[in-house]
Amino acid sequence: MKIISETFVLFTISLLLMTAGCSTLAGSSPESTPTPEPTVTEIPTPEPVVTETPTPTPTETETQTPEHTPMETESDLLAERRQKYAAFNETYRFLLRDTGTEVMILDSQAYPKNETYHLTYQLNASMNHSEKVAIRRDVAISYIVVADSWNTDEYPDKDHTWLPDTVCLTGVTSDGTVYGHNYIRYNWAFKYNEGLWSSLVYMGHYGGTLEKGPADPDYGSNETGADPDYPEPYDSVCRGT
Repeated sequence: MKIISETFVLFTISLLLMTAGCSTLAGSSPESTPTPEPTVTEIPTPEPVVTETPTPTPTETETQTPEHTPMETESDLLAERRQKYAAFNETYRFLLRDTGTEVMILDSQAYPKNETYHLTYQLNASMNHSEKVAIRRDVAISYIVVADSWNTDEYPDKDHTWLPDTVCLTGVTSDGTVYGHNYIRYNWAFKYNEGLWSSLVYMGHYGGTLEKGPADPDYGSNETGADPDYPEPYDSVCRGT
């Protein structure tokens, strides 16, 4: 019995060991087949299709006409003259007030369109002949002075275009009665300043334009002849426009 018991025990132990081995095997996870990783097929990014922009066929263009410098209009010219004559007026009046006779100026006006300048000054009835002659002389000489100065290097920005071509002069009495009219041409002053004319010739031309007015005692006489070079009467030369 003892032997059977030992044998039984040994059998039982063996059975337990076998059962344990199977149990161990049964409990262990069977070796799993590795799941294959999915193959990622890279789809190539399509290169952008470059569509060539067709070069436009150049159209025929009109021949460009060179730009012309805009021509000076008459209004521009008159505006420029007006500014220049205003400068002349200021200088001329200053000289007349600064003469020995202190010419009394009553009015002055420039007319750029016909390049004239008009000045009215006073000659009193109480003045004797010599005083009146002196005033008329100063009026004529003062124009020479301006013309001479503005045609020199002293005033490089000025030239003959700053001077009215004709200076029209009217002497009146204190009550406004016309004593006489005279006029001066620029080219007379130019010839004098260049030494081509003497003072006698210059003053002779100036005096030859005299038209006596009602205030002159000799009004209506024929003593004053017309200037041989410029016989136009005062009204035709000095009309204001």
